[in-house]
Amino acid sequence: MIGKNSKLLHPYSAGLLIFIDNILWGINALTLGLSTPIISVLAFFITGTITLLIQKYLAKESMGECFTKAVITGVLAGVPTSITGTALGTAILIIAKSAHSSDKNKKLD
Repeated sequence: MIGKNSKLLHPYSAGLLIFIDNILWGINALTLGLSTPIISVLAFFITGTITLLIQKYLAKESMGECFTKAVITGVLAGVPTSITGTALGTAILIIAKSAHSSDKNKKLD
């Protein structure tokens, strides 16, 4: 279930994690790794901030839950490789999307 009592990450947050992870670490590859500290901090703050807003306003969760999920996704995006955020983000997106779909199906019944 995606929403007020959900413990899952909203699908938009998972998609954001994958997107930011690939974009920023792709840019880092172009600089031959010289921008790693800057990219790592940027990835953390961009992903964390937007995840907090998505979880608060779209998933309608408490600020504590939103903050926890924002920190976790920020850390995953900030790990200096595209593999961590992409692999985990994809898994989270699949789980969140299937839960979101099953929630819609329950409403139709």
